Amino acid sequence: MQIEPYIDSRPKYLGSLDIARGIAALAVVLWHWQHFFFTGPFPGAFERLNQPFYTYLSIFYEHGWMAVDFFFVLSGFIFFRIYGQSVSERKIGARDFFILRFSRLYPLHLLTLLLVATLQWLSIKTSGKPFIYQLNDTYHFILNVFLAPAWGLQKGFSFNAPVWSVSIELLLYGIFFIVARIFQAKLWPSLFLAFFGFILQGYSELIGRGLFAFYTGGLTFLLFQLLLRSKYIAFWTHGLLVISLSAWTLTLTGLMTRLSGKLLNSLLPGDSLPAKTGSLWIVGLLLPISLLCLAMLEQRSESRRFPGKWLGEISYSSYLIHFPLQLIFFMSAKSLGFDQHIFYNPYVWLAYFATLLGLSIVTHRTFELPMQRVLRDRLLRSKNKR
Repeated sequence: MQIEPYIDSRPKYLGSLDIARGIAALAVVLWHWQHFFFTGPFPGAFERLNQPFYTYLSIFYEHGWMAVDFFFVLSGFIFFRIYGQSVSERKIGARDFFILRFSRLYPLHLLTLLLVATLQWLSIKTSGKPFIYQLNDTYHFILNVFLAPAWGLQKGFSFNAPVWSVSIELLLYGIFFIVARIFQAKLWPSLFLAFFGFILQGYSELIGRGLFAFYTGGLTFLLFQLLLRSKYIAFWTHGLLVISLSAWTLTLTGLMTRLSGKLLNSLLPGDSLPAKTGSLWIVGLLLPISLLCLAMLEQRSESRRFPGKWLGEISYSSYLIHFPLQLIFFMSAKSLGFDQHIFYNPYVWLAYFATLLGLSIVTHRTFELPMQRVLRDRLLRSKNKR
């Protein structure tokens, strides 16, 4: 009797993906460094090449926005991996699923929402205008309280605006649960939803972007499962590494965007093509290939030590804290008589990131984790008592 190699032998914890998530969160922070040079809600005229440590960090200053799509792809991969079977087989109910997600996301979201609301009020009181995001009214506050500031009901970005991706994630979790319960986390429904999300970007960009990336991540996990059962797993792993490195080279040089743009223009002419071109290449191929490569490399590695694990642990706190911290730094600089040029200073950059990382670690350990435990203990225990 022949035994298939690596049958369902995936590790419980894929540390490399967690570390990648932490790096992605910081990539978004670096992409948002330009916030310090905005004039109201609009990007100001600033010297992009003079941003601190640009020579070493240009990939993040120029392409950090891709990290948000990576979050969605990674979420799809992880949810298919952790919840796909248990939801399909009804081993976890809707209430427990919601409690697990709510306890993970909501406490820190509410805390940072209240903090940004207070800081924007101070900004308006002292300077007459809010910092970057203008829609800090009651209507958008209510949308944010219900974690729905990106569901199509909004008039624009508001309050702690980067939370839009968390808002979309929450919507995706609901879609995932319903689809997995009815159709299971399988190939064909996932392909349909990924395709639907790609098309939806032309009508509802944020929801379509999230849906396309999330189910692309789910499809990546299904391929990961298939490759684990292959007799040629070493070949696929090394092949994926070569493909991933080549794909990043083509992307960062801009060559693939131009080539795919010409191809799509010949097939689907239209004004929304530039966005669709980038989405198709980055979300449909580049990020899934990179994610699959990391997972496969770790699957074959005997080491289970992850010295950068803490980066993954603070990814959520650093992502939610970075905008209110920008607000604090911007208002403090202004009150001390400095203009926006102070944010070209590398020492200010170092002070900001040291503060962000320190705050994120403290917040994760003293607020995020304790609140998560308390909510899960109380809400899940109350269910068990009944």
